[in-house]
Amino acid sequence: MEMRIELTTATEQQLEIILTNQQVLLAALLFLTLCCTAWGIVRHRRQHWLKKATLLVLNTLAFTSVLTLIMPINLDKAEQISVNHLYTQGVSPAQLDRSLQAAPNDSHWLTQGLVEQWQQQQIPVKPVSSDGRLQQALVRDLSHWYWLNENSGPLVVHGHGFNQQQYQQANIDQIEHRPGAWQSVGFKKLQWPKQVYQGQSWTLSGQIQGHKQVSYDLQVTDPGGIIIAQLTGLSDQQSFSLQLPADVAGTTLYQLSLISGAVNGVKSAGADTRHQHVKPQTVGTEPFENVSRVEQLAVSVIEAPAMTVMIMQSAPSFETRHLKNLLQQQGHGVMVRTRISQDKYLLQYSNLGKSAIADSTLSADSKLLETEFLATIDVLLLDGRTLVELSNAERQSLFEAVNSGLGVIVMMDNSVTNGVLSQISGLAIANVEVTNKPVSANASELFFSLANGRQLAFLSHQANRLQFIAGETLIKNPAGQQVAMYAQQGEGRLTITSLNHSYQWQLSSNRDDYQRYWQYLLQTTARVRIESQFFPQSDDDFLSIHDGEPLCVFIKDSQSEGRDLASSPENYSLRATWITGDHLDIPLLKKQPHLPQYCGVIFPRQTGWMKVSLLHADEHIAGQWRYVYSSTDFIAYRNHKKQLASANINVDSEKGNAISMAKGSGDVNYQPLNKIWIWLSLILLIGYLWYERKKYLHP
Repeated sequence: MEMRIELTTATEQQLEIILTNQQVLLAALLFLTLCCTAWGIVRHRRQHWLKKATLLVLNTLAFTSVLTLIMPINLDKAEQISVNHLYTQGVSPAQLDRSLQAAPNDSHWLTQGLVEQWQQQQIPVKPVSSDGRLQQALVRDLSHWYWLNENSGPLVVHGHGFNQQQYQQANIDQIEHRPGAWQSVGFKKLQWPKQVYQGQSWTLSGQIQGHKQVSYDLQVTDPGGIIIAQLTGLSDQQSFSLQLPADVAGTTLYQLSLISGAVNGVKSAGADTRHQHVKPQTVGTEPFENVSRVEQLAVSVIEAPAMTVMIMQSAPSFETRHLKNLLQQQGHGVMVRTRISQDKYLLQYSNLGKSAIADSTLSADSKLLETEFLATIDVLLLDGRTLVELSNAERQSLFEAVNSGLGVIVMMDNSVTNGVLSQISGLAIANVEVTNKPVSANASELFFSLANGRQLAFLSHQANRLQFIAGETLIKNPAGQQVAMYAQQGEGRLTITSLNHSYQWQLSSNRDDYQRYWQYLLQTTARVRIESQFFPQSDDDFLSIHDGEPLCVFIKDSQSEGRDLASSPENYSLRATWITGDHLDIPLLKKQPHLPQYCGVIFPRQTGWMKVSLLHADEHIAGQWRYVYSSTDFIAYRNHKKQLASANINVDSEKGNAISMAKGSGDVNYQPLNKIWIWLSLILLIGYLWYERKKYLHP
């Protein structure tokens, strides 16, 4: 039998003791001998008690020495590990000095970003950089340090650290993160859509990072310098959310300002305070730079894709007249069929261009509800009476068209029944008892609430008495009753609305609400046509100069006539073009074998607006505008992202730091313990005990 005993000393050295049966027996005999010797000294020697105690101690030491010599004892001969310290942005001079004093024998490196931060804050850098305890080379990033460093010891990152991509590229096993004492005033957890449709609102949300004792004001201004949103009295770690308009198509740079100190009584023309929403939070942080921040928000406002809308009405109305004019102005194809008598119809159309509808022979007697014809329509709008007057065959054709992708909007009235609506939708319908609540005398204080967070001015109306059980509400009135909702059926959508007099917005001072209302309904309901297009940019990230950014596109092969999708990226490529005229070609690779999704990676060389185009044999297929930010933009946001990435790689305090982790993670290298000093001490002990015995026996 063999037994191994491993011990760890106070200096974290490991000892290994191996015991066999013979060694255990020999140790027992030695112990018995020690006991007999001790009994003889205590009972039979006629000496002073102090002399006896001295002899007992010396015999015990001799026993221990012999036991140590006969037992195999091995010592871990691990080499002394050198730890590297890398100081990034967020480290204060005092924090650096404490770290240097605590580990004077380790290697310490400064990053270029930290030096630049100190220079901006007018902190003398030369006395620090000339410190002999620091490495002379400045580190650009983690990969740069990896190539500069000559040893492979563990790494301690101080400050904000690096982003996730840099940690992955460096591929360093043993890293510990120690947060910095400084933070930057600004925004973190910032999100906003980089591409939005004209007429739609977009949401800007984030969190304030500032000083605990300072209140902040937030302002968003358009390129003309007009404040379009404002929040006051914000505190550190407080979240905010703003709904902002996108009324003008094109590339737009909004200015987001964070101002320290309250600004009272500031009211701006065009500011829409009803769209503002604040969520308070109470988490505190360490000291901050007490300065304001101004950032640029790049938003590409694009026109909604042109669609073909057919309106079928039982009689002329102001509602459809104004809607027709709006659609014509926006460039949409419009076709209106109006009943003018029992058996006669009036057919009007415009902006159809070279579509299949324009190429066909249209007349008031055309069968517009046949499946083949409805396949060319994106949105069909009917009033309630027209829906009721349709034949069963026409309703069935309409149901099949919805399943195939057609979007249908029904302007509800009292003539629409549960059965008729169920027949064209194939969905379960619920009857809701509607009680019109009295309206305040000051109706300007009331609003319709949209599902996207926007609000519309109040109009006299009647809430829907029919609802899709599996539908989703689009618009609610001030009483919380459903005014417009939609339901999915197959590949298409069916929307019902009880706002039959929305043209009153157009005739009043709320023309913007009229456009937003119809654009919201049409884009929610319209047929989705799959075309080659770019995937949208992430709301919580942005493109920075020299940073790698994936660009992904969905490619529909035009030669397949929509029956199949491109199987290879041959003859397809991406081209990034800056306003200076410089361009960069980007090759495409297929991301997944079973999907027509292709991606390329760009490393922007210039800041500012950049147009990315999908080309097929030099023919423009699709495009997207993106803005390239400088590395000095959104410092607080970038540092927060680095802190999150650094926290993910950090070792839990319960598991130890990088130093102890490195010492305990390597292979154990046991070697026999050097026992020369034990031999010398045993010789001296035996010699002295022999001398004492001789002296006792021959006084």
